[in-house]
Amino acid sequence: MVPRPSPDERLSSWLGRLARLYSMPAEALLAHCGLGRFSVRELEWRLGVGEGSVLAGRTGMTVEGLRRLTFDEITPQARLMIAAASRYVCPRCPAGLHRKATAFPWNFWCDEHGVRFGGRAGTGLDARLPQTQLTRLDPSARSGALRLADWAQGKEEGAPAVPALLDLLTTRHRRSSPPSLAEQPI
Repeated sequence: MVPRPSPDERLSSWLGRLARLYSMPAEALLAHCGLGRFSVRELEWRLGVGEGSVLAGRTGMTVEGLRRLTFDEITPQARLMIAAASRYVCPRCPAGLHRKATAFPWNFWCDEHGVRFGGRAGTGLDARLPQTQLTRLDPSARSGALRLADWAQGKEEGAPAVPALLDLLTTRHRRSSPPSLAEQPI
């Protein structure tokens, strides 16, 4: 028996659910599949064709289906921003299910349920900001999240490249002011 992955589920989450079904740690499941030299996190970041084929043969999944559970589509410069564990939780998702979106710092909503994520400790943005303020910020946050997701996947069609945006944001827009007398050495 193998549970089907949920939409946008992480490979580590799916392998964890599969391992719990058979009352074993995920590392023991990988060892049983012949992948004992890999950690779950390593496979989530770098699922090679060989490892994917072995895991697919043992679980009945396709290699492409397994690859959709990884962060394979994320460009190298964006991978540094992705958390090893989920940053947030959806209040409506089943316990133990971790979606890929919860690892990105720019996502604030569960795509499956359309609700705002909460913090792992149980508190979220709702506890820090009034609902009226969050509602006003939502359109800008959604736009920014889409822009960052496109950047992370290398889809910057028609938008300025991130290095160009960083140059613009860090360029001095006025001349330096002369030093004040208080700044002069004595």
